[in-house]
Amino acid sequence: MKTFRLNRLFNAESKRCLDVAVDHGFFNELSFLSGIEDLAQAVHTLVKANPDAIQLTIGQAELLQRIPGKAKPALVLRTDVANVYGRELPRTLFSRMIEEPIEQAIRLDAACVVVNLFRIPG
Repeated sequence: MKTFRLNRLFNAESKRCLDVAVDHGFFNELSFLSGIEDLAQAVHTLVKANPDAIQLTIGQAELLQRIPGKAKPALVLRTDVANVYGRELPRTLFSRMIEEPIEQAIRLDAACVVVNLFRIPG
């Protein structure tokens, strides 16, 4: 099974994977939203550019997966929510997993998941 999912991620000729991360639109940091204010349009633009994969959050994934046809990038699902990316760090830092990440990835037909591990004081 792992090989089948990897086949969806990696280019058959180059054996490489270009994964475009668009999972940063939910960190409560407005400066991260430049160019993806219309996320549906941004996803369509990326699909036309034909990367191997697009990395999205649970709330964004449907924008890719509702596009019909076989010729679209694989979904890489982000499985955590964090608040450690802004210019100024909040008083309380966190990185939390979404609920049932693997089950949700399977439901969304994700090729793989991304788990970010942070070493956050406290």
